[in-house]
Amino acid sequence: VKSVVMVSSVGAHTGEGTGPVSVLRAIENEFQAHVANFVALRAGFFMENLLMSLQGIVGGTIYMPIPADVPSPMVATRDIATAAASFLLCDSWRGHHIVGVHGPKDLTQNQVVAELSRALGKPVHYQQVPVEAAKGAMLGAGMPEFAVNIFGEMYQAIVDGRMASAEPRTPQSTTPTTL
Repeated sequence: VKSVVMVSSVGAHTGEGTGPVSVLRAIENEFQAHVANFVALRAGFFMENLLMSLQGIVGGTIYMPIPADVPSPMVATRDIATAAASFLLCDSWRGHHIVGVHGPKDLTQNQVVAELSRALGKPVHYQQVPVEAAKGAMLGAGMPEFAVNIFGEMYQAIVDGRMASAEPRTPQSTTPTTL
């Protein structure tokens, strides 16, 4: 293997204590140690993850443990795929690179529901809930306890500010697909 392009995540730089993101820094390190040419695409929060809140969106309120007024990068998965393809199809890059993939702009949860309200033509509200309440809801929906704990850890890392992007927003990290 001459080159590897990996989809990583914002928050990967913090390592342990970030739920499902926790393993990504270790994976990045392993590739850097064993592959001459490596790119980690540290993607923002996937816009498509809003589909997990579809029932709440239809009902008029999204309930999440993420602070309502803290901006974070949100990116469409197709833009991540485009970024990956640009590296995979180009054989002129060399070395190890950590690349942010941030979407068109950082959005707060309040901005997300404002965009959804405009697009749907009906009000959608945002309600921050405690991490423990979110974990209870996930358990109640049938999610296995180990998965609930992992996602609870990630949500707590978001609340604590440990899932912010380490890579600055640049013209190269800004992708076109809007919410």
